[in-house]
Amino acid sequence: MCIISPYELHNFVEEKRNGKNPLIISMTYDDVRLRQVYNLVDNVLLSPNAPQATDADRAQFIDLCMQIYDLTSAISAERSLKINALLFEIAYLTFRKFTVGSRKQPITQHGQNIMQPIFGYIDAHKRHALRAQDVASYFGYSREYFSRLFKANSSITFKEYLTTLRLEDAYYLLMYQYPGSLNDIARQTGFASARSFIAIFKQHYGMHPLQYRKQYAQ
Repeated sequence: MCIISPYELHNFVEEKRNGKNPLIISMTYDDVRLRQVYNLVDNVLLSPNAPQATDADRAQFIDLCMQIYDLTSAISAERSLKINALLFEIAYLTFRKFTVGSRKQPITQHGQNIMQPIFGYIDAHKRHALRAQDVASYFGYSREYFSRLFKANSSITFKEYLTTLRLEDAYYLLMYQYPGSLNDIARQTGFASARSFIAIFKQHYGMHPLQYRKQYAQ
């Protein structure tokens, strides 16, 4: 179970368990429609581990999701109506039980979120040698200002964000398109060396990449 706060940076890695692919149900809400009935929708932080949420609340959340999944194969005139009713019930449960605080308002310039082009630039250049200074210079900032700006808007450092993107790509290659060596994975995903990739992978997943592949890959 995973609940993502509005505009929160996130990524997912699919892992097999007992040789089986997990069932993934992803739901994204139209914030314009939600805002019409709940004007705080963009201003909250959410977590499945909110202190007021109980195991019964989490079980109810999962049950509602499974009801939607079951309806996807149903054939009836009322199917869309029921799915929308369940989506609003999930939204009600989410904002009532899984709210943990208020979200910081994004920094804007001329009405635009200034971080969006920065994230796009990093994603486009993540496989190359990329420093905070490089990104800062490209957008006309000093390194110090850029570092503060990035941390204030994403809650993590530039280096942490870049490493997360590279690790996500490396994980995919390791598990689904293994090129034959960890050196190749490191080279294709922007890590300085296989050694640095292995160290970061072990820090995140708790074991050597090849051991992890052997245990969880199909």
